[in-house]
Amino acid sequence: MIAVVIAVVLVLIGFYFHFTQWIEKRVLIAIALMLLYCVSYGYFSPEDRATQRLMPLFVMLPTASFAAILFPQFNQKLPEKITQAFGWFGLISLSMILLMFILFVW
Repeated sequence: MIAVVIAVVLVLIGFYFHFTQWIEKRVLIAIALMLLYCVSYGYFSPEDRATQRLMPLFVMLPTASFAAILFPQFNQKLPEKITQAFGWFGLISLSMILLMFILFVW
């Protein structure tokens, strides 16, 4: 699954470049939430063709939010705290949307 590969690559890059700064609670919580998202997406993703067009949204948007949490310094226009807040909002809201799809649609 592509989301797991992208998440693992992002975590490895982050640990490689910022190892001393990465032993923080926010990073570990983000990794755990992304792992939970990838497991639930991989286990409960639908097989029908009608919802297959939405699948790239369920992969790319959470990884972009995850990258915003892990690497907020890449956004030069906004402060790091705001970039992280947008990343948390995106990851949590997409997790809730996935949960709603799992419970009520798929």
